[in-house]
Amino acid sequence: MATTPVQRRIRFFLQLVLVILILPGLPLLISADWGWAAVWILFLFQSLVFLISRGLLWRKSPDLLLERSQSMEHKDTAAFTHSPDPPQ
Repeated sequence: MATTPVQRRIRFFLQLVLVILILPGLPLLISADWGWAAVWILFLFQSLVFLISRGLLWRKSPDLLLERSQSMEHKDTAAFTHSPDPPQ
């Protein structure tokens, strides 16, 4: 199923919210200790590193950024399967 540009923008925005706010903020949300300075520093660091890395990638290779953002939409992408038996 092809996605429209509006759907892609909405998905992109939701992914940004997840990666920039929710994932780094989980320790704050779980602990409910809003005065925990170390976690605020971690939250800011993770958010800045994500934004800076995406900005640099956008500047140097926007095609690569676009390809990586659409990795799950490729038809030939195989799902991850776990083999319980290690290779011999």
